[in-house]
Amino acid sequence: MKSASDLEIFEYAFKEKRSIVTADTDFSFILSRWNHNLPSVLLFRFFPYRPDIQFAALSNIVTRYEVELSQGSLILIEPDRVRIGTLPLL
Repeated sequence: MKSASDLEIFEYAFKEKRSIVTADTDFSFILSRWNHNLPSVLLFRFFPYRPDIQFAALSNIVTRYEVELSQGSLILIEPDRVRIGTLPLL
């Protein structure tokens, strides 16, 4: 889906019951207008661009917040903290 629009990615993830992993802050804007509780979005912010570090953080988040992801959440992953918002965002 490399050439897909952000909205197309959302629609695909919603239909296929998948989560979105991104560093693109536009996805949180789309979530603010999205009237569904899925897909969950994991948003890396201010995170070092090192795939090994990102993968370790992502593995930890997916394990620790499995329930939140299945119910629909925006999870902001920063180097020193994790913040979670329940979907739909109000």
